[in-house]
Amino acid sequence: MSDARGVAAAAPSTPRRSVDFVTVNAARGIDASTVGSLRRMSRRLGARVTVFDRGTVDLVRVTRGSVVVQRAPSSMAFPLDTLAVDPLDAGATIGSQVADVLATGAVAMSATSARLRGAVKADRITLRGWDGSTRTVTIGLVASDRSLDDAELMMSQAVAASLGFSRPFSVRIWSIPSRVRTVAAIASLRSSQREPALRVRYSWADPAAGSPLSQAQTKKLLGEFAIERRTAGRLRIDSEWETTHLVNRVLPIIGRVRCNRIVTEAATAALNELKDQGLASLIHGHDSRVNGGCFNARDARAPTGTTGHNVSRHAWGAAIDINPSTNRFGTPGHMPRAVIRAFRHHGFAWGGHFLIPDPTHFEYQGANIG
Repeated sequence: MSDARGVAAAAPSTPRRSVDFVTVNAARGIDASTVGSLRRMSRRLGARVTVFDRGTVDLVRVTRGSVVVQRAPSSMAFPLDTLAVDPLDAGATIGSQVADVLATGAVAMSATSARLRGAVKADRITLRGWDGSTRTVTIGLVASDRSLDDAELMMSQAVAASLGFSRPFSVRIWSIPSRVRTVAAIASLRSSQREPALRVRYSWADPAAGSPLSQAQTKKLLGEFAIERRTAGRLRIDSEWETTHLVNRVLPIIGRVRCNRIVTEAATAALNELKDQGLASLIHGHDSRVNGGCFNARDARAPTGTTGHNVSRHAWGAAIDINPSTNRFGTPGHMPRAVIRAFRHHGFAWGGHFLIPDPTHFEYQGANIG
């Protein structure tokens, strides 16, 4: 089944969240020890703490009364990046409009995700949980992507529990008496050898440049597909989407790969740039073609923690692995700077800058990445 047609109703305005907060997460879920450390730090500061769960919940269908707005093919579903939180504990940081909706047992859907499937407020969505059960809930709000932290769906932790969905992913520190003291305390915590690598975002700071696209924005750019989950994190992807979006192409230097049509064009431009500069030898073609590649229908990798059933960007044919034998996952790698510059010039983010480094990985972000 291809992307749903139709336009969602305009997202209602969400009041600006005036409260200061800090969001801390680890790449593959946040463990109990780290949560405990952040709670103790927050108590010393006189701040409050809320834990968010994040992962992928699968959407089976969207209905409006007796009308089916969108339905996945048989045995398949659309993966949605989902946040869960206790709305009574987080209202000050997610906004009262979102919190009030979640408290009723309804969900909030991002504007981008709603447009992809033609969904509007009051539609009913049927979700498949991590335990294999299904549950139908109401879209109580279509909100801006930013107000949902770029997730496609936000629900209460009570609704999440009914789907078997539990994955503590981030800690939000709020009711902060002092920005300066908070920044200093987090810097001290991050420098501790006892703590894992953490990503920290401050509500009063601009988002980091070059951050990977959200899943909703990836779908908007490269198309949305339905999946069937198989064993060991393997996926079957809707064949109609594959026919429309994936192509087999011979890339300069590397050779034949299967990739998203848009991504193939950008990768060709990056590789030709290296050739024109006399730098083709920086790319190990056979290694990149045989051990790397582009399209791979699987979940994201998780050497520690959990993936949260999140779908790899390789499933969109959105990422290319270059020189994988010398750029192992979780290591700094040995990617030449010229290769990084050429791919960034043509719209790719480099995985060596991810929280868990993936130096072989170049992920397409669109032509305006810079």
